Amino acid sequence: MKMGIIGLPGSGKTTLFEALTGMDVTSRRGEVALTHMSELEVPDQRLNFLGSVYPDKKLVHERLTLIDLPGRAMEGEARVLAHLREMDGLLATLARFGDFPEPEEALKELMADYILADLQVASRRMERLEKSVRHPSATQEAEKRELALLERVLETLEKEVSLRNVPFTLDEKRALAGFAFITLKPLSLVVNISEADLEAAKQENIAGLATVYISAQLEKELGQLEPDERAEFAKSLGLESFQAPPVIKAAHRSLGLITFFTVGDEEIRAWGLEEGEVVLTAAGKVHTDMARGFIRAEVTSFEDLETAGSLETAKSTGKTRTVPKDHIVSDGDILYFHFHA
Repeated sequence: MKMGIIGLPGSGKTTLFEALTGMDVTSRRGEVALTHMSELEVPDQRLNFLGSVYPDKKLVHERLTLIDLPGRAMEGEARVLAHLREMDGLLATLARFGDFPEPEEALKELMADYILADLQVASRRMERLEKSVRHPSATQEAEKRELALLERVLETLEKEVSLRNVPFTLDEKRALAGFAFITLKPLSLVVNISEADLEAAKQENIAGLATVYISAQLEKELGQLEPDERAEFAKSLGLESFQAPPVIKAAHRSLGLITFFTVGDEEIRAWGLEEGEVVLTAAGKVHTDMARGFIRAEVTSFEDLETAGSLETAKSTGKTRTVPKDHIVSDGDILYFHFHA
């Protein structure tokens, strides 16, 4: 999954990228049309616990591709918007220092451009549909439904409201997927504050969105230290933990994903799955052969495994269930698939 970092000029989005990834891209900023990209592990203490139960097995985390997109001054508006439409989700950096507007206002300013871009896409498609639906054809009814849906989209955008605030049905979201509307993409927020304001900052969500408060520059500097020095320095600043992992987890959660686990002969792996999906879909994530030849799945909740101490004990005490292909997967489930090879 691809998560694009966005923000107003000077908000610290590239510094945030460096803090989250450990990359130093500062010296390369002079290059033209540069996009910074890095693949990150999604932190999960449950996977670490499974590793402690089965220490001989390799741990494989879910991964998230983080992309620091170039600004308009580097690539121009059209190309930047094209980059944004390729993202699965967005991570907005909002500065709370200097002369920057309050984060709420900065978010509105940032979204205003994307609302306009989405409005233009919807308007162009509606113009074509309004002409084509007048003539009988095999696709006329489908086009009428699409036009009605886009009328809702246009009405929302004209009110300067992002599409993610509209409770579209799953089928409607699928119908809109091809437009890659920017304001329909999942969004999480990072408020970038100065080191001096870190302790006093109110940890509150903005606009109903998952929000993490972080001093990107401080996190970047801490990340460059050796582990022992890092912990000591963080403690001297009154920091209990780094804020980088919560940022990554918030971004992951915003994508509407849950996590399930598999315990194999050699590795324990965390997998991302869209919330509400069934075990047959989960099996296909692991291997297409598992979905094709699916027989049944064994499910153990993480809580039951943690209490039991191992999968073997959970199974022997009746905490492992056998479920059919249409069973909905819950976050933290440990799955074992039976299938015809």
